[in-house]
Amino acid sequence: MLLITLLACQEDSAPALVLTGWEYEWEVLSHRVSLLRVGVNQDGTADMGLIGGSYTTGEDGSDTPHYRLGYAQVAVPGAAYVEGSAEWTIGPGASGSSTVSAVAPDGCDHDVAVFLNGFSIDTDVPQSADFPADYDPSLGYTSNGFGFQLGEPVLTRRDQHDPNGTLSVQVTATVRWAPQDRDDMNAAIPYAQTGVSARVLFVCFKGDLATTSVSGGEDYAWDPPYTEQAPVTQDFSIAGDKPDGVLALTGFDLQADFTNVDGSAAGDYLRSFGVEAEGADDGEGTWSGAVTAQVTNSSAIEYGDEDSSFTADYARIGVKGATTDARVAEGTHDVGEATLTLE
Repeated sequence: MLLITLLACQEDSAPALVLTGWEYEWEVLSHRVSLLRVGVNQDGTADMGLIGGSYTTGEDGSDTPHYRLGYAQVAVPGAAYVEGSAEWTIGPGASGSSTVSAVAPDGCDHDVAVFLNGFSIDTDVPQSADFPADYDPSLGYTSNGFGFQLGEPVLTRRDQHDPNGTLSVQVTATVRWAPQDRDDMNAAIPYAQTGVSARVLFVCFKGDLATTSVSGGEDYAWDPPYTEQAPVTQDFSIAGDKPDGVLALTGFDLQADFTNVDGSAAGDYLRSFGVEAEGADDGEGTWSGAVTAQVTNSSAIEYGDEDSSFTADYARIGVKGATTDARVAEGTHDVGEATLTLE
């Protein structure tokens, strides 16, 4: 299903909200992943959401999600923006792709960038006939991590068959469900289907585009309970040809490889996860800062060592006069979906 919304097209600096990062952490324990939702909206709100199974919803226990949302209001002179989104189902394999398309706005005659402005993972979707009847997919699964990556944006030029032209990009989602200590969940994972969605922001502009991937990781030695697992911070910079620029997220991948004390590979309950960039453009063509990332399992009950790693993808649009107002929203919300009003 596609959702297409025209945002702005004007000669002056057209404003838009872009996602620069996000992070969630459970207050008390680590949990399965049932629902994860993150996204910024052009009306000044954000869509968030987190469920970690019955020990977060109050059915068997309760917990509180803490969030941080990194975003920026950007203004790129002469730019035209258009949003697109898609929902699809992946599984039983770990990855699956969909194409997001949108009608190209007027003024989309030069360069095109695409940013990841939102995503979701939801295990509460219809399953195949092979899915075991004794497990409820809405409870979610233990995990080895997840991610969303964007391909290259494609502009199909206007012609007599397509008078408006079309923008499109392939989005690949990955969810790595892996077994742990629940026999019924473990039996269901090989058949699990997962609903995912992605929202993208196409930016048509005249300038330059620079991209980069930032990677890092940490091996957390097992020291239960509540193994100390500090976030990983990785410095990076991205340079373009134009002195002024704006930066936003184009994809991420969080990976957590767990080894049980008996030496077996496994998934685990997750305590925190996310990637967030903080920094600034220097007015001379370079954005400099750092990505802070985490995917951890620190809790009252832990099953072994964790090797944590991440990749975060960013792009910088360079246009003379481009400006960025970077912001962070943080707090807590009730378990489930929440709509935030951004400042």
